[in-house]
Amino acid sequence: MGRTSKPKPPFLPKSRLFLGVVAEVGRHGLRSFQRHRASFPTELWHVAWESLFQSVSLLARIRSFRGEEDHILESYAVEFETLEPVLRLLQDLGRSLLEENWIELVTLGERLSKKDRRAEIIFLNCLQMGPAHPDLANWALGWLMADPWRVRLRLRRDGGVWRLSGQLIERFAPVCSLETFQRLEDWLLSYCEPDFPEHYRRRHEWIKQRGDLSFQSFFGRTPHALLPKLPSRFNDQSSEKVTRRIAELRRKFGAPAASDFDKGGHDMDGYGGSPLGEHARRVMTDSAWLKVASSSKLVGHRGAGQLRWGEGYSTEASPEMMASDFRQAAQREPERFGRLVTRWPADGHPALLKAMLSGLAFPGDRVQPDADTWTPPSYGLLEEILKFPAVLLLARSDDDTEVAGSLCSILARYSEYTWSETALDFVVWVAQHHQDPAPDYFPVGSNTDDSEASTASQLTR
Repeated sequence: MGRTSKPKPPFLPKSRLFLGVVAEVGRHGLRSFQRHRASFPTELWHVAWESLFQSVSLLARIRSFRGEEDHILESYAVEFETLEPVLRLLQDLGRSLLEENWIELVTLGERLSKKDRRAEIIFLNCLQMGPAHPDLANWALGWLMADPWRVRLRLRRDGGVWRLSGQLIERFAPVCSLETFQRLEDWLLSYCEPDFPEHYRRRHEWIKQRGDLSFQSFFGRTPHALLPKLPSRFNDQSSEKVTRRIAELRRKFGAPAASDFDKGGHDMDGYGGSPLGEHARRVMTDSAWLKVASSSKLVGHRGAGQLRWGEGYSTEASPEMMASDFRQAAQREPERFGRLVTRWPADGHPALLKAMLSGLAFPGDRVQPDADTWTPPSYGLLEEILKFPAVLLLARSDDDTEVAGSLCSILARYSEYTWSETALDFVVWVAQHHQDPAPDYFPVGSNTDDSEASTASQLTR
């Protein structure tokens, strides 16, 4: 009796094949799938990758709120931790498929991501894991340059803006052709952020309304982050242009921050504070405090400072976060830090100066940090502060809501001093002309029509 061959299983449609994929992945678990993929049928890899890709893409699209940026995959409606193991599985499958036949996978990925920006994020996350093959490198870098938004695609809201694109460039720029490399150089040198006109309009309105130039233009941020990722492959004229451009952008933005390429996903429920520790605040010299106040590394609005992460806490080198250091220091040593107010540098950040004035106005009914050694500021120093041009400029500005009140509080706190006519004239000016509270606002609840009298009485109190 002759041997009979084992009958081949009938062809299964994709839906049935995907059920088998899910069962196999469920048996091993998403996290350990990579170690057991030898038992996973190779002919099902494309089916699994396509099905998972479409599922994540659909979920990211329908579970996002209106107004959420479409170049960020993470959504407020879906916890990213739910998607993370699936994205890791997509990467594992994608890497294997790119190594086997990269043309087939990039054709499939380009088709699946063609109409949705969030799907492009998923594709880019897989593509940057591909093998360092010259032909794949040329294709991947060409795909990246085809749309200016692609260099800013990211997985997480708090992740680095250029993490994915930076990894793609680091992986493929060293092995791509000379023509592609030079095209990438030229593209980055002339790159303009696609939302720059809208950013320019907002910045112009901010400056017009507030007169605050600390709202820095971000033109050039993408080349600033990505040009240093290019390897030094060719000693030609174009590479010299890259070197000069990097130097220009570093004068504007400083060195690229680690947060530009951060993975994200940090615990935002932990402690957040200034990078200055208690010991640093105790030993810093006067020159060091003034140097911090005028540092170009401090960014003028929250969320854009230099972030550093630790276990259960984060530090942010922004004026708003470091203002508490200056306020507490002025409370602890009012004479010393009052002297620093009179030496305030022209490029010192206004938020830090306001914090020091608030510290000098620290109410006397609270226990002082160092009650045994604490001494009040001298009369002559406070009079000098009340006449200091930078202080008066802030107090008399149209949008001031802090400085004038702090100066009035200083006069009230140290009422035992015999204040000069100049100081009292300032209080009268505040009562008659200051815009906080605004006209027609009666904090004491009175309904009088004499708004000026009401405002004056509140400020002089």
